[in-house]
Amino acid sequence: MGRLIDAAEEITTREDRSVAPFPYERLTATGGKRRSSVPQSAYEFQLIGPELPPMGAFIRIQGDTEIRGKVRRASGYSVTVRFDEPVSWERLPARGALELIPSTVVFNKQRQAIASLRARNPGLLPALVEHQVRTIPATAARPHEDLDPEQLAAFRAALTTEDLLVVLGPPGTGKTRTITAVSAAADGGRVLVTSHTNRAVDVQLFARRLGVPLDGWAKRDAAELRAYFADVHPSLVESMMYEGSLYQLPVEFNAADMYLNNRVLERAGADLPDDDWTRDDFTALLRAMKRSNGDRFTPYFWTNRLWGGVVPWLFANGTNLLAESKAPGGDWLWNSFYPEAERRGRGGGYRWTTPQADSDRVAEVYDYLASLIQEDLCTRPEGGDSRNLVGVFSTGRVGVTPAGGFWAGGLHEAGMKPTDYDVRYFPRWRTRRHQFGAAGYAMLRTSKMRDEAWEFIKYTARKDVMTQLFAANQTTPARRSMVDEARYRGTGPAHWQVFYDTLDKIPTTGPIPAPPQVNEVEQLLIKHTGTALASPGAVRPALRRLQGDLEKAMEREV
Repeated sequence: MGRLIDAAEEITTREDRSVAPFPYERLTATGGKRRSSVPQSAYEFQLIGPELPPMGAFIRIQGDTEIRGKVRRASGYSVTVRFDEPVSWERLPARGALELIPSTVVFNKQRQAIASLRARNPGLLPALVEHQVRTIPATAARPHEDLDPEQLAAFRAALTTEDLLVVLGPPGTGKTRTITAVSAAADGGRVLVTSHTNRAVDVQLFARRLGVPLDGWAKRDAAELRAYFADVHPSLVESMMYEGSLYQLPVEFNAADMYLNNRVLERAGADLPDDDWTRDDFTALLRAMKRSNGDRFTPYFWTNRLWGGVVPWLFANGTNLLAESKAPGGDWLWNSFYPEAERRGRGGGYRWTTPQADSDRVAEVYDYLASLIQEDLCTRPEGGDSRNLVGVFSTGRVGVTPAGGFWAGGLHEAGMKPTDYDVRYFPRWRTRRHQFGAAGYAMLRTSKMRDEAWEFIKYTARKDVMTQLFAANQTTPARRSMVDEARYRGTGPAHWQVFYDTLDKIPTTGPIPAPPQVNEVEQLLIKHTGTALASPGAVRPALRRLQGDLEKAMEREV
């Protein structure tokens, strides 16, 4: 592992080491005095050539290895550098050159992590590197809430595993519920929670009040972050805010667009729908698919969960499971990073409050899904098991299904060619509003190294890092510039623009409803959706029960 880190450091820092120095012809203390007997932290250097060091880069005076500074501004031929410690005027040559210092912080942290693993948990490193795992001791520990047998087994294993435990949990199997139970049973121990999607983390960060606002660091490093925010849609950023503060820098997202199997379309004699197709167009397409395929074919596959289940239809019908509004605040971010047109209507994060499951528009959605089930045009709630979805879609046994950019990589790995499938917007109903989920890294209050944690959060949002992290198209990058033709040339789909256009061209697109009580909200949704669509006439009684249970859940302090 040590040699691997050394090699990665050598390759990563090679470019910085090869950059030619930046000669300067004069310097000035930022206070305006050309000379001062008092040491200063910031100096402005007038460069000789047009080449500038990058913003945020660490530099030093050529020939002096003892002082280091960071580029705070670079414009024209001028560069402002703030040194780590105040530097006297006499220490700096009147004419000289600035040279880049390759950053080794990440690699040093990796070495520290390896050393920590060896010292604190000797069994973990062999498990990660050599796949040598220890036997999991038995325990009779009970969680604070009821879990099903598989969740209980994962809960108990997590409490006693000495090295590493991997639990496979497809969507809808209760991963978040299990994580919450494990965290609550930690007996005061430190628990680090991260997730591929932000909703699972929301429960831990906000419901358990573990998050640290990033506002101070974001304001301090505003110049360094401008390029990032210019490349990220404000809706993604707003979804990472809570009561006026920023808690995560989004690095990925997935909107609920609609994937279509081109071979199924061809058998049905149908063309790919246009951008503005409607719910009625969608229904007609499902019927055409059903007529042209066998009994074992399912035109529309959906999964009973919060993302990609009933909720995208609620959004399209101009409603939501919970009343949605925005918290005040956040002006410090919007005014700093976004032009007026993009910050108009923004706030300090979303609020989801009063349940509205018994409203007419919610009932309309359930009635529509019930009609599709009655015509055998889609899966039933209990039949939408996403664990085999890639398989049945790639083999032509499913025609359409909602998914995000993450599916492009999955279908490619399943053997589908770029011409075998495509993607369109979710069908329009009363509105074109789409649902998305976003993800980023957060800082927990238990962190003892918050400045280092912030540097890591910024590191994960860098374009070069995200390019390596998301090379397999297993998600949609939050950076707009990364969603391009080159990324999807090998995997498809042909209309890859839909992924980011769901944000850019449909400004009402919003995040999954995720209040602090989201764990219980999702479980209630899954339970009552199954009941509502179980038989004719069951919709409204089930929604009334869902409304009552949601009202109780939302009253609870989490």
